[in-house]
Amino acid sequence: MIVACDPSGERIVFLDNNLGEIGVWSFHDASQDHLLRTQPQLYQKVYPYAAYFLGNDTSYVLTHRQDKCRLEEFDNSSETPKFTYNIPQSLQSYSIYVDQAKKCLIPDKLNHRLVSVDKDSNIDEYKCKTIQEPYSMTFLSTGTLCVTDWNKSFGTSGGITVISEVNLKEKH
Repeated sequence: MIVACDPSGERIVFLDNNLGEIGVWSFHDASQDHLLRTQPQLYQKVYPYAAYFLGNDTSYVLTHRQDKCRLEEFDNSSETPKFTYNIPQSLQSYSIYVDQAKKCLIPDKLNHRLVSVDKDSNIDEYKCKTIQEPYSMTFLSTGTLCVTDWNKSFGTSGGITVISEVNLKEKH
């Protein structure tokens, strides 16, 4: 199964191996439908920008609404939020990584940092000289963190910053 975020459609789409749609999670706020008909410019879309699925029927979805990020843990079987993480108000992100201990790592493009947050709302901030505007991230099989960054250090409009586990722990 393939999972794709569709921010403009306010949904997450589940696809089979032939890219046929087999399911949808909608984030559309039906309580605002009257605004869509009468004053569409006032409707406040919910943009699901990132989703992370764990093997235990739990998922994490990062959404934006009115330039504010929200991170929620979902029960996949009922598609209902189980927990809303307390994240920094000014955070702007389009990606998340969640480990087995339910600790979330979030690149914060606006504030030039990586943020980790756990269920107890303990927040750690990581700033590195090599990160300018972190956008997305992944871990290699070696454990090395790769961050897609908007830095222009190599004469391009973006690049990839590679950070080892040691660098994160030193909080550069």
